[in-house]
Amino acid sequence: MNINPNGTTGLIIMAHGSPKSEDEFEDFLTSIRRGRRPEEDLIAEVKRRYKLIGGLSPLIANTQNFFKSLERSISEATDLNGSGNKVILKLGYKHVEPRISSAVKSLVDENVYRIFGLIASTYYSKVNIEDYNTSVLKALEEISRNDIVYKSLPALSSICALTELFSKRLRFALDKYPNAMVIFSAHSLPIVALGDDITYQNQHETLAKDIADKCGLTRYIVAYQSGTLGAGRWLGPDINEVITSGLIGDAKEIIAAPIGFVSEHAEILYDLDIELKATCDSHRIKYSRIEMPNDSQDFIDLISGSILQFINQNDN
Repeated sequence: MNINPNGTTGLIIMAHGSPKSEDEFEDFLTSIRRGRRPEEDLIAEVKRRYKLIGGLSPLIANTQNFFKSLERSISEATDLNGSGNKVILKLGYKHVEPRISSAVKSLVDENVYRIFGLIASTYYSKVNIEDYNTSVLKALEEISRNDIVYKSLPALSSICALTELFSKRLRFALDKYPNAMVIFSAHSLPIVALGDDITYQNQHETLAKDIADKCGLTRYIVAYQSGTLGAGRWLGPDINEVITSGLIGDAKEIIAAPIGFVSEHAEILYDLDIELKATCDSHRIKYSRIEMPNDSQDFIDLISGSILQFINQNDN
């Protein structure tokens, strides 16, 4: 097959996904557990947490709104440059429908000659990224289209200037609590799965430092959240232990800055706004949190520009 440099480019936006109804909880958890059915007490606990945040996570709605805005932004940008190149976007989830494989097949039906993949993750680690890429390649193999070139975009912190995006939100929170201890968090990962690769931790620490410098912070803490109990050692310190162990010193207010995420979902609304807030309340510490990018226009503009730059750099 001859590759047409002026042909149609496919772009898959890949995300974790979240249940759209209570009926999907069991299948969702089974997918996360790589085919192992969840115990009844686990299902009950997840349902309890979701009930406390309003019944369902806003992740699906946020992701869909983000996708539609990004699709519109990229379409407008490609129309303006007059190149004639077309970029078709599809959305695929890792753990719920529509799956990544469906997005791949849909793009193939659109006669794309190459596919780029963007994973909605701030940082890269093999643990949290490679499953997405494997899903794309497996889908192409299943339909015998290995002739279609696939390339994954780097993690968001590698292609986008996230420092200003998060700094703007942190400054707003600091206006309310100027003396607060800021705790920058990312999703914890199992140490055994990471091995000797410290890329994930380095990216988190670097972004936290850049934001802290931009906001003129003299003290802050880098932590992790949402680790699984009883499953070996996970990256730390855990964000709750930061409070209970006294790492915040004499601070009377904290600002949670979950910069390892770009959208509100259960692990922010429950793990931070409920669980961490309860920990702060028990220690008489005031709790606040930065707003998440979600589908805000400044985030859309940043991502759209970064995607098109990456695609253009890979035209040759």
